[in-house]
Amino acid sequence: MTASNQVFSAFSFLAFFGVLVPLPAQLRNKNIAVLCYMFWTGLACFKFFVDSIIWNDNAINWAPVWCDISTRIHIAAQVGIPAASLRINSRLFSIVVMRNPVGKPSWAMTIYEIFIGIGLGLLAIPLQYVVQGHRFNIFEDVGCYPVTVNRVPSLIIVFGIPLLLSIGSLFYSGFTIVHIIQHRRDVASVVEKANARNDQYYRLLALAGTEALFGLPLSLYVLCSNIIAGTKPYVSWASVHKGFSRVDQFPAILWRATRRGESDIEMSRWLFVVCGILFAGLFITSEDTKRFYANWFASLRKRVVGSTSSSFTGHRFLFFHHP
Repeated sequence: MTASNQVFSAFSFLAFFGVLVPLPAQLRNKNIAVLCYMFWTGLACFKFFVDSIIWNDNAINWAPVWCDISTRIHIAAQVGIPAASLRINSRLFSIVVMRNPVGKPSWAMTIYEIFIGIGLGLLAIPLQYVVQGHRFNIFEDVGCYPVTVNRVPSLIIVFGIPLLLSIGSLFYSGFTIVHIIQHRRDVASVVEKANARNDQYYRLLALAGTEALFGLPLSLYVLCSNIIAGTKPYVSWASVHKGFSRVDQFPAILWRATRRGESDIEMSRWLFVVCGILFAGLFITSEDTKRFYANWFASLRKRVVGSTSSSFTGHRFLFFHHP
């Protein structure tokens, strides 16, 4: 295993584990958009961790079924994460700018948030299939990657959707930040009246705002790169999917041959890990997470001490028992 791949495997696992740590506390908060963000980020980090282990120092098609699943996770997470970020930012905007209280969500709102946070990611899978040239590619050290042919519809249904989501997310977070700067004296009371907490609010704003800030230029870079490379018209379904079962395999010496090719592939997998580490850094230290685990350890300690005490009591009575 190369040093760079060892580092990636370690960080991708830590990011996956880090996303799981605040999960119990976030489940109690019932914030659908945050849970969707955690779902896609954790799933993507797990996918890339597994891939980096299986295809370390090789590009052999060991697990074609896993690759079919893995590439779809990749496609869905590329849309699911910015979609969840958009919903988080729009909700924060609603709290501070529109001054809408945070109450128990209705069924309609819950379904809407699930559609935005999960549904759009799942919808990206059949849309990408329209321009999927063949089954998948395998890159040594990296693993399975989806194949999208450079056709005009690809710019809209594959590369354009994350860009639009990032634009919307940056719009909401930008207006929210400007409003906070202009009305910083009133923000704390507004958040409190909305039944939200300042620390949770600002952590969410930092998470979603950072994702939008970096997601927008990266999505724009991918879109422009494909346009510059020469986008072709979509002739027919048959022409795009000809020889669909093919699997292309690339040893590291090929995909690392150019600095741009190497940076594009490495960046595309490290981005998910960065999202996971960012989330973990912001929410492992949150009051909700600390309170949950403090209560959990206190409850566990109480049970252990109580069990030990009962055991000692039982032994004491046995010791003083006379036939």
